[in-house]
Amino acid sequence: MIWWGAFWGCLAGGSGLNVAVVVNADSPASLALGNYYRELRGVPAAQVFRIRWGGGPVEWSRAEFESRLLVPFAQWLESSGLTSQVDYVVLSMDIPYRVVDFGTNGPVRNSTTSVLFYGWRDDANAPGNLPRSCSLPSAALHSYAGSEMPFRNVTGRSAWSNWLATMITASNLPAARAIVDRGVLSDETWPTQAVYLLKSTDTARNVRHWAFDDVILEQRVLGRMTMIRTNANSPSGLGLQLGSQSGSYGFSLPSDLFVPGAMADNLTSYGGWLFEDAAGMTRVPDYIAAGATASYGTVVEPCNWTEKFPAPRNYFYQARGFSIAECYYQSVEAPYQGVLVGEPLAAPFARRPQGRWESPGEGATVSGTIPLQWQFVAVGEEQPVGRVDLFVDGRFRQTLWERGPQAGNRVELTLAGQTISHTVSAGSTLADVAAGLAAEINRSEHTNQTGVIAEAIGDRLLLRSVVPGRAGVEVPVSVATSAGAASERTLFAHVARPYFVDSTAQGYRVFRVRNLAGPGHAQGLTLTVTGPSGQVTVSVQNLLSTNTAGLVAALVAAVNEHPDLQGPDGVRAEDYDGNSDGSAAEFALRARSPGWAAAAALSASLSVTGAATVEPAGTQTLEENLEDLQPRNHLYLAAGVTNLALTFAWDTTREADGWHECTAVAYEGTHVATQGHLRRTFRVVNTGRTAALTPWNAGPLTKLGSTLRWRVTVEPGPAARVELHTTGGAWAAETNVTTALFEVPGPDLGEGLHPFFAVVTWPDGVQYRTETHWVRLIPDNAPAGPLRLEMEGPPWRLRWPVVVGRTYTVWSTDDLGLPFQARGTWVATNSPMEWIEPAPHAGARFYRVSEQP
Repeated sequence: MIWWGAFWGCLAGGSGLNVAVVVNADSPASLALGNYYRELRGVPAAQVFRIRWGGGPVEWSRAEFESRLLVPFAQWLESSGLTSQVDYVVLSMDIPYRVVDFGTNGPVRNSTTSVLFYGWRDDANAPGNLPRSCSLPSAALHSYAGSEMPFRNVTGRSAWSNWLATMITASNLPAARAIVDRGVLSDETWPTQAVYLLKSTDTARNVRHWAFDDVILEQRVLGRMTMIRTNANSPSGLGLQLGSQSGSYGFSLPSDLFVPGAMADNLTSYGGWLFEDAAGMTRVPDYIAAGATASYGTVVEPCNWTEKFPAPRNYFYQARGFSIAECYYQSVEAPYQGVLVGEPLAAPFARRPQGRWESPGEGATVSGTIPLQWQFVAVGEEQPVGRVDLFVDGRFRQTLWERGPQAGNRVELTLAGQTISHTVSAGSTLADVAAGLAAEINRSEHTNQTGVIAEAIGDRLLLRSVVPGRAGVEVPVSVATSAGAASERTLFAHVARPYFVDSTAQGYRVFRVRNLAGPGHAQGLTLTVTGPSGQVTVSVQNLLSTNTAGLVAALVAAVNEHPDLQGPDGVRAEDYDGNSDGSAAEFALRARSPGWAAAAALSASLSVTGAATVEPAGTQTLEENLEDLQPRNHLYLAAGVTNLALTFAWDTTREADGWHECTAVAYEGTHVATQGHLRRTFRVVNTGRTAALTPWNAGPLTKLGSTLRWRVTVEPGPAARVELHTTGGAWAAETNVTTALFEVPGPDLGEGLHPFFAVVTWPDGVQYRTETHWVRLIPDNAPAGPLRLEMEGPPWRLRWPVVVGRTYTVWSTDDLGLPFQARGTWVATNSPMEWIEPAPHAGARFYRVSEQP
């Protein structure tokens, strides 16, 4: 049974509780977008951080970035006690996306998101005469990439970096808001549209295609997402899709290409130029305009290091349930030159725990120590409930319950008819269990019998069948866990498939021909292919005007035209790439039929005459991509329980008297750690102290240009301190007062929904938190909506909701055949507005109310 009404939010590995939103206080659009994101993702209002920046959205110096954003932001997190709570940082438009530092070797550029993720990274010396930005410094790599681990388990916590940072931006506010909408809409939708992996004809940019076969096989084993590789140069004509990876200079995209939750990018030099002309290159803004929820691109010339771009496994991580930010940072090994734009929490393939808040009821008045009671139910054994945390007023209070793998629990794997077991040792994590089980599988006495090797990746094992000629269906596998020597079973395991999955990849071998030192080129090339149908020899000779690269190109053409190589046992030559000076070239010889058996049945040798050399030398099988050819399976681990009745004794005397929102956050017990939230509001009464917050010029809907006025009354008085809180935390304070008055200019907060409450502190330290008032600030020129007029009497009393700050006029007439007469005009200060007919004995009358901005 699912108690949908009790849960708020379904987010993989994080939620609004773990987000800090950075807004530019000098930009109304940045404020409005930040408020919009905060509202839709449930980010606590206190976790909005304001900077001031008027220098445009493109670039700032490293010193400006550090002084305007990094240092004050880190100090604010630390002083607010949020360092251990915030994992995600969202930059709300009109904030520079690129950081530049001028050193002795010239300018170095990082993206703003990457510096927030793992700090500043310098360039190194690049190959040949390439610019230094074309280097791949070892310091640019990071351990979270490819880990399939919880983010904080890998990166630790730092006050100065290590956040999953993204930017939500566009050329206008509605387009930026649409990114947020798509992210929120995508959660838990399990889309069925395909992801397309494009191998274009642009050999300098299509370099990620070598990793396509790996992720396609991973997805076929997991079975959650359709991935299609294609030789198209653009995804535009492929129809509605969940995402695409391209590598081409430039192409156009329709506005409705992607479904919510889509990730898409193009490997090109300046794909991360968000607001400049990139000479026709397809960039991040093009994908966002086409409906993508997130995209990634480089902000400076990176050269085509695949480590600097999202790996195709990006989509495998998404299919597992990770959020978009987690997917991208796991898939980009060296993100220092790349900007990530998108909604970070979007998780189309997440599955949340389910639950119900049993007691106390919503709005209950509580005192002393009271039991908070919940019932949680897992989606299934594959995703048990692993942990429950308590947050009070948006702040982490404590972990209420957690179950990892219990010492003594056993996992027993039956693999190709052999039984392999592993016992959990004390203090083991899921990653430890995965590593221990993999080590057991890889013991020689087991691999000799099973013909399977295992690789531990986070909380799962990747299993590969290494016996040539054995089909996946010939390798059955099952797994079970038990309590073993422990008192309870908290370890769960399942295999993705009951049998191994055969690969659909085609085997290949890359051959390279290079000139020897000194003048001269290759004079002739001979390729001999041996397969089930016999041996075929293809030879080409160098013409006087043809260099080595030209000779290789001629061989490629000859192979693809040879009639004896066109059948299912044949080969094709592709992926030709020649040096610009003609001194070297390479090509891939690929089996025409898919699978390991087809590749293993073929061999080839390439020989050369003239002043050149061939790599590799001798006879080679077409199994260079052996790991992509071998049948695979996955084994997934999880820890927790499937059904949890939880009671927590909440000592309300540790809280301020007044109103509090409690949130129970349940995490599913895998490394994806999808969250489910249960929320209730209570009133704590442990003392006789009280306070009230009253709007003097504010209402549920208020004109943005208004100055909001609030009054706080304290009983008994005076209070030592009265604070008014709203978006961004404490706004203002007064000391030694019984009544406090506060003014808040609407434009300083920005368009959107804002909470207001007061915290009162008496000289003896006792505190009271008032009930929260919610105010939505709307643009001054927003169109007037229909008025819902209530009327009772006689005497006639009119009441209607208003936009505080707007002007309202009451009109009346005794006869609809006569004009209405204005009876009075007022500027609204509270809602609802009320007007009483001053002529108490008036007979039947007709009334209407008009609104003016």
